[in-house]
Amino acid sequence: MVRPIAAFLLSGLGAQLYGQTRTMEEAAETLMRVPLPSGTAPTYSVFNVTSQPAPENPPAPGPGHTHEGPVFVYVVSGKMESQIEPDAPEVYSSGEFFLEAPGRVHRLFRNASRIDVAKLLTFQVGYTGAATPHVKATLKNMMGQEVRLSRLSLMRGASMELRANENPETLYVLEGRIEIEYADGAKEYAAGSLFSTATATKIKIKNSSEPAALLLFQVSERSAQSKE
Repeated sequence: MVRPIAAFLLSGLGAQLYGQTRTMEEAAETLMRVPLPSGTAPTYSVFNVTSQPAPENPPAPGPGHTHEGPVFVYVVSGKMESQIEPDAPEVYSSGEFFLEAPGRVHRLFRNASRIDVAKLLTFQVGYTGAATPHVKATLKNMMGQEVRLSRLSLMRGASMELRANENPETLYVLEGRIEIEYADGAKEYAAGSLFSTATATKIKIKNSSEPAALLLFQVSERSAQSKE
């Protein structure tokens, strides 16, 4: 089970300093990180899911499913109930997240509320079957890579840089509005935006409005921390 702790609050990050530019390592808090399993299909998918309120008498858990690669789930709003064997069912609220490890049986996954819709993002590496993702990318480098989900925070006037990466990366704006400077110009993204970017060259993210927060999903070279 993976849950955020008090240290994951979006205050206190280096990227919050007004007018300062920080590297991704200085600005980011890593939520989940696992080595890329060998033999995984060279692709990743991101699903932006809305889950309707649970019925009064929800059906019993089904036979479950497994995945060849890791799956990261982040609850954007609402509450979701999940069970990954051999663990007991758990309820995850807005801002919480969990890992579905390769080969583990995911037995239960449903809205935990009878009133409110839940919104979540699932980041999956490997074959997805017939499912149609909102973002799909092909991995160009599979050697010595890790799968990582980070949460970033930018105060007004602050910026950060993403270093070059052979593999595409996906961002989701949790709140606020950001601007990304590409080689051919700048583009703005508001809260709720989900998009993939090729970072073969370094790009710069900046915030010129109110405080902004975003998620960054990467398949990139294993960090020194993960090699320890």
